Amino acid sequence: MPVVLPDILLYSVFEQLVACNASGDPRSCMELLLGRRTAIPCTDLPIGVERFILRLGVLSPWGSAEEIIERCTIYPYHRALVSPDRNKTIQEILLHGPGGGLKTLLGRVANGFGASPPLRYCPICAKEDFATFRTLYWHRAHQLPGVLACSIHGTNLVSLGAPGSSTDRQRFVCVPACALAAKAKNSSAVLSAFAKLSRDLLEAGLPASDPEIRRSVYQVAVADKGYSRCNGAIDYDALADDLCMYYDSFREFACRDRLLSTPKHPLAWLRTILQRPERSAHPICHLTAVRLKVEQNQLVAGIG
Repeated sequence: MPVVLPDILLYSVFEQLVACNASGDPRSCMELLLGRRTAIPCTDLPIGVERFILRLGVLSPWGSAEEIIERCTIYPYHRALVSPDRNKTIQEILLHGPGGGLKTLLGRVANGFGASPPLRYCPICAKEDFATFRTLYWHRAHQLPGVLACSIHGTNLVSLGAPGSSTDRQRFVCVPACALAAKAKNSSAVLSAFAKLSRDLLEAGLPASDPEIRRSVYQVAVADKGYSRCNGAIDYDALADDLCMYYDSFREFACRDRLLSTPKHPLAWLRTILQRPERSAHPICHLTAVRLKVEQNQLVAGIG
């Protein structure tokens, strides 16, 4: 059993186990790891973690399947933005499966953001990992939705095709050896700050939250900032204008068009998180609003 490295994805743990044990063809590997020959390895939100830890037995470096979810998946990034009831449903899927509808429950496909981003690595992290651990692996923080920069080094991440797009979806994708020779390019301050905020949410380990409480906190903060009209309605146009100004119309974001929505309804997702919190909204929507709160006198609050 390989050592569990800092910020490692469970996907990389699987990959290392397969390599160390020369586990054979992909179907045999899936049976060995997850007890099902037809299982498809998921990079960021693996399904059936309980089966994996049971198969490891006394060799497991984790005390429970819940610990694997906490340390080796990106679910802690999502958890603060789901209700306690939904959290129970999601936790059950992660532990036991089946995985149908998981990313919809998490808001990952809301507003057309998509659910299967490419794998990403930082050239500087890769060099440091190899120098320290003599291996390369996928970091959780680099796979967070919408994150294009390394939160530690402020450099652009290098993207590979998503494993799900491969014709052989059971084969593991390794960090390529060329990562050690890749040149690091500095990212922008906006993308680096967004990467750090996303990582902070991942590492905070926040519990699931009541959506009604989250909405009330948002609305009070928006009113305090002066975005409520005389009749109590929220001035969404002014709020959207300020967010667009701060983020330079999301010019550098890979999901720019989805965040901007339409000219007729700019940043339409603001209405979802402020008026209908029970509906799924992509975490990127919450994080962009929270970032403005941090920089502009607590305009929008609600995470944590």
